[in-house]
Amino acid sequence: MKNFIYILYFICLLGVNRLVVAQTPQTIIDSAAVWKYWAFTGPPATNNWKGGGAFNDTSWPSGAAPLGYSPSRGDGERTRVPTGCPMPGDTFNCGNQKHPTIYFRRTFTISNINAYKQFVIHFKRDDGIVLYINGAEVKREFMPNGVINYATLPTQATPNEGVWQTVTENVGPRAFLHSGENVIAAEVHQFGTSNDLRFNAWVEAIPATTPVPALLRGPYLQMGTTSTMTVRWSTGALAKGQVRYDTVATNLTVTNPSAMVAAEPVSATGVTDHQVTLRNLLPNKKYYYIIESAGPPVVQLEGVATTASLNYFYTAPAPGTAKKTRIWALGDFGSNNARQDSVIASFKTFKEQNSISYVDLWLWMGDNAYDWGLDEQ
Repeated sequence: MKNFIYILYFICLLGVNRLVVAQTPQTIIDSAAVWKYWAFTGPPATNNWKGGGAFNDTSWPSGAAPLGYSPSRGDGERTRVPTGCPMPGDTFNCGNQKHPTIYFRRTFTISNINAYKQFVIHFKRDDGIVLYINGAEVKREFMPNGVINYATLPTQATPNEGVWQTVTENVGPRAFLHSGENVIAAEVHQFGTSNDLRFNAWVEAIPATTPVPALLRGPYLQMGTTSTMTVRWSTGALAKGQVRYDTVATNLTVTNPSAMVAAEPVSATGVTDHQVTLRNLLPNKKYYYIIESAGPPVVQLEGVATTASLNYFYTAPAPGTAKKTRIWALGDFGSNNARQDSVIASFKTFKEQNSISYVDLWLWMGDNAYDWGLDEQ
């Protein structure tokens, strides 16, 4: 699936290849940390509670994690937050009288963001949750799409509330974390008449000590012409990217001077979203390519210097030259669920059944992304 050309707008996850290097993670918020929480009738005064602007949380109660409530503390909460049930009476089983949403936030400091390549947030939730870093949404689970408010109900009860979940924040130009004071916040929504609610989170930082960045997305191709092709990919750490390309796959070794290399114009520290345009190509020609971290040393992230390479593309024919062109056209992409998995699976089956080895154009119609879309979707 990496050999499409003429792609008009192609930002789909085509393949994942993680280069793992041993690291010593540093815990910057532990699982017993103290959190501020808001468990009252109605939401906080402004949306700045998420960390997107100045906010005074001195009136918020605080407590050590895990936080929440459950009969007989069956969920192991250290800090029991108010349920909203009227007193006297059953504290946990009062139907829709419970607070539908409880809010949590914590401020923490990162001395030097460039000392790390990645941050991993581990969290538990019961039921629905939306996580924020400095006001930006980074994770949503068991909650509907669109705007979320105090009364929004989860789409289902949490099936594995006792299991740690994770979300990763990579350091780079798009990162929400920064040097200095940061805020991590969460809103946890109660499902129906459930009699328990849970929240806990801890954060670890991965030092930026490895020269080998993980390949998170791509490579994928855009804007192919008779003489150019743009290659894009994303890495999990800052890197200076380049593309090695040739009409002969076996020429694409680091030590072979005959292959052509195109590098991206980036700062000394590199980027995480990479874009390299190959120029002066011949029309209607097959080119093999490998994406690399420029180093030093040079590290080949994906692609192989053999005739079995699947990383290749064809340039467009010269104007006026007739050529059969195969197009795959799609409508709205949806929101990363079983329907989308079914579409790509059916397409692959169609290719195999009809012995199709190459598709010239992948055309998207409808929405390519939504306001609440995330990389993982």
